[in-house]
Amino acid sequence: MTVWLCRAGLDGQYEDKFIDQGKVFLIGSVSIDLTGKTDMQELMKLMSTKYPTEPDGSIVTMSTQARAFATKVKAGDLVVLPSGGEDRLLSVGEVTGEYQYDGTKSELKHSHTVEWKYGTWKRKQFDADIVRSVDAFDSFMLFFKLRQEKRIREIIGKSEPFAVTMSRKKREAEAKRAEEELKAARENKAKKKAEKADDSIKKQLAAERAEEAALRKKQEKVQREAAARLAKAEKDKEAALKKELAAERAEEKALREKQAKAQREAAARLAASEEAEKDREAAAQKELAAERAEEAALRKKQEKVQKDAAARLAKAEKEKEAALKKELAAERAEERALRRKQEKAQKDAAARLAKLEGAKNTEAAPKADDAELRKAEEARKAAEAKAAEEKALREKAEATAAARAEETKRALEALKVAEAKAAEAKPAEAKAAEAPKAEAPKAAEPQAAGTVIKNIYITRCCCGDDEGWDYDILKARRRMRR
Repeated sequence: MTVWLCRAGLDGQYEDKFIDQGKVFLIGSVSIDLTGKTDMQELMKLMSTKYPTEPDGSIVTMSTQARAFATKVKAGDLVVLPSGGEDRLLSVGEVTGEYQYDGTKSELKHSHTVEWKYGTWKRKQFDADIVRSVDAFDSFMLFFKLRQEKRIREIIGKSEPFAVTMSRKKREAEAKRAEEELKAARENKAKKKAEKADDSIKKQLAAERAEEAALRKKQEKVQREAAARLAKAEKDKEAALKKELAAERAEEKALREKQAKAQREAAARLAASEEAEKDREAAAQKELAAERAEEAALRKKQEKVQKDAAARLAKAEKEKEAALKKELAAERAEERALRRKQEKAQKDAAARLAKLEGAKNTEAAPKADDAELRKAEEARKAAEAKAAEEKALREKAEATAAARAEETKRALEALKVAEAKAAEAKPAEAKAAEAPKAEAPKAAEPQAAGTVIKNIYITRCCCGDDEGWDYDILKARRRMRR
């Protein structure tokens, strides 16, 4: 048989009705006849239709408890009823009737008849896990099955209940009557004891009062001594604090004087540093002015050198071009003379060849003509070889002249590029000379200086002049120093 736990409400408010009427009720507002409702899904649909505002979790809980109460509880099953209040007892009974539904009642419509023949038990009479199962789900489960059926039946069969099962009101009345009887017995016993021990109590009370007076005097003396020690300690503490405060003030004053001295020394060092900086700045300005003057002089010298180099380069190019033209004219005149000589030799060879050909046709040509014919053929071949050689020489001379002309053109273009870059560098250098000292390093960038020096180097290599190197080296050194 199964053991069921059935609560008499969340606060046990229906416990008296359970006991007095000999029944267990399904607490709640379920107003559906549960007879034969064994299908869980059908029952949940009925609950959802009847109570549409309830959440799904409540519908499941209500349906589970209602189905178990109506269809699974059988006669012979045990029912455990937890009691409310401070005593927290457990009443155990046996189910004797089938499920009943009374729709005329406003509450407690579902019930089973129960005989509370196993009495009322204290919780400590059961095992701890059984008590935990009884207390489980006390916030929302009012009816469910207990799994410790075998052990519950063994405990009930072997042990004695705490009391016969009765309603809470009866238990309270019995407890009140027992308490009154116990109180009357205690009062009678105390009265008799007081009468017997009145004299001894009076003596003991007098001794206690004398002892209390002595203790009070002793306590007052101790309090006065403690107050005196406390006052002395306060004075000593105050004097120590004053000394400590005076020492801290003296230390603070010394620190303040040390700080002021350090500030004065720092101000003096700062002034000396500023003066030294001013001196360095003045010296730097003088050096910069001297360098600018030197740079201007060197720039003029460089410009003169560049002009002279350009003039010499132009003159050399003109002279070279005139020489090339004369050489080309002489080569062409020689070529024309050779061509005329070659043409004459070819004509003579052709005439001799024609003459010999005519003599062969008559079959009367002498052997001397054959020798002359061979000589004429050799002369023609020599003339053709010489013409080919002259042609190769002429092509070589033309290629050499073209290469020289191209070299001259590149040299002129390089000179123009160098002069253009030098002209572009002049305004930047003039602007750097007029700028303040703080901006001088920015105006004289190492990349620009390297570009100018590179261009000057190319120009002088083309011109073959080394007179401006001192100026370039000085300029590069000054910029690197900055």
